[in-house]
Amino acid sequence: MSGFQLDNPASYNQTTVTVHCKPYRKLLWMTTNQKDYIDEGPRNAPVVMIIHGFPESWFMYKHQIKMLVESGYRVVALDMLGYGQSAAPSKESFYTYKRISSDIDVLLKKFVGYHPSIVDGLISLCVPIYSSPSTPVPILDGGRVARSLVQNKNPYTNYQISLRKSDNKVLDTSIQDFLEAFLQEDPSCLERLSKAPPYRGIVENFRQVKCMHKLAVDNQMLQYILDQFAKSGTRGPTNYYRTAALNLIESQRQPPGVEITQPTLYIKAEKDFMEKLAPVAGKCKSCDFQEESIDGGHWIFLTHKEEVNAKIQAWLQTRFPAKR
Repeated sequence: MSGFQLDNPASYNQTTVTVHCKPYRKLLWMTTNQKDYIDEGPRNAPVVMIIHGFPESWFMYKHQIKMLVESGYRVVALDMLGYGQSAAPSKESFYTYKRISSDIDVLLKKFVGYHPSIVDGLISLCVPIYSSPSTPVPILDGGRVARSLVQNKNPYTNYQISLRKSDNKVLDTSIQDFLEAFLQEDPSCLERLSKAPPYRGIVENFRQVKCMHKLAVDNQMLQYILDQFAKSGTRGPTNYYRTAALNLIESQRQPPGVEITQPTLYIKAEKDFMEKLAPVAGKCKSCDFQEESIDGGHWIFLTHKEEVNAKIQAWLQTRFPAKR
């Protein structure tokens, strides 16, 4: 059993490595990235990799890390590109789906060795499952059509437009407002923020919409996340929202209609605005798909940790049991 202390991030086995990827469009300066990760649990156990979202940290998943290690799994929890101790390049092209997944693929091989599929199963918390388009999307005039296609009229994507257009120099001076607005426990606060007018600017939206209610994180975790954001700023995390056109262009180089075929667990938060963001998403047609629901908001892995952990543990033990 690993000896980390649940509430002390410095006690976890933390490693920073340089990930060497294949040349990307023959541009060698895009082939390496520094990755920081936590590695806990038995060395010869099945590996569970935790990939956090926005604006998060691996430390927010401490309760899942503890449960998984105690259940006999080896846990690798990443600081994603742009976050914490990992590299934070300023160029948007580093943050496309293809580039990020290529980095993760190379890192996974460090733990599991050669495997035809690398990933045996998938668990998604709150974020619906997406598949690639079943038919090619036309790309003309250096991405003009792609840009028009990503201008989604769903009001719940307004926050993405605001983040895409944000001035990071201004945002870096308001990091605490930025985090507290997104980390509210009350689901209605996140919903109001997601629909706030993008023309008003992301910082102003934070101040206008910010609910003075309970956060989903405690003060210690909030301070840790603030310290991590202070290292590299907000440019990297917001770059993920600036890659929509690039992702569409890159998707044309993939076979149309690629589906997830691995067993998949989707844990849905009933009160999460993400369900309104993508109401038609959520299932992979060709996989062993299981959907579970929890009556909570976007941060259920913190606010409903016991329920989330029980569902994850039961699903893993059924499909990928670990020796204990």
